[in-house]
Amino acid sequence: MTREKIITSYREDALLVLDMLYEKGSMKASDIRKTTGIDRSYNIVYNNHYGWFMKEGKGIYGISRDGRNAVDEFGEVIHEIKRHDTKERNEDDL
Repeated sequence: MTREKIITSYREDALLVLDMLYEKGSMKASDIRKTTGIDRSYNIVYNNHYGWFMKEGKGIYGISRDGRNAVDEFGEVIHEIKRHDTKERNEDDL
């Protein structure tokens, strides 16, 4: 029997926001929401429960050093979340 860690939907969303900011760079919170489609993305970067994000200006967020480390640490998990989301979207189109 394999033991997989269970990840909350909040953490999944935070990882997707983190990955997007890692790939595209810092941006306004409203643009983060538009780009990711995650309604609670502002709360994720503002509350910063995992220490992955940092405010860089008025309404502009980027990723912290801990966030960069988390991209490496959770890279495989991020890949799986994105793969699963893509699969679900494709199934919805059928």
